[in-house]
Amino acid sequence: MRIIIPKFENKIIIIAVAAGHALLVTKEHYENIFDLPEELAGAAFTMAARLCRTLMEVLRMDGVNIIQNNGKFAGQTVNHFHLHLIPRFKDDGLKFAWNSKNLSASEISNLLEKIKAEI
Repeated sequence: MRIIIPKFENKIIIIAVAAGHALLVTKEHYENIFDLPEELAGAAFTMAARLCRTLMEVLRMDGVNIIQNNGKFAGQTVNHFHLHLIPRFKDDGLKFAWNSKNLSASEISNLLEKIKAEI
């Protein structure tokens, strides 16, 4: 089922995937977030926030995961920008886990300086 929201009708559609699991998809093709214009990224996340509030009311969910994968090694299998909105419920058994590298305060500081210089 597809839903077109009037404010975003030329930009974003919502596709129901499963009970509450929705996809927000751009109408125009953008492979991933690296290609997505900032204005459209803002519209997508504005719509995601609105839809999450609606899902909270309708489903009485306990939380939500918003997932957006970019690139093969990040798990992107569909080469078109989209956001997954996945409702979460207490004891639903769904786990997301990864092993992250702990950085020293100096490494974090250096990394933040590099990002600051590029942004």
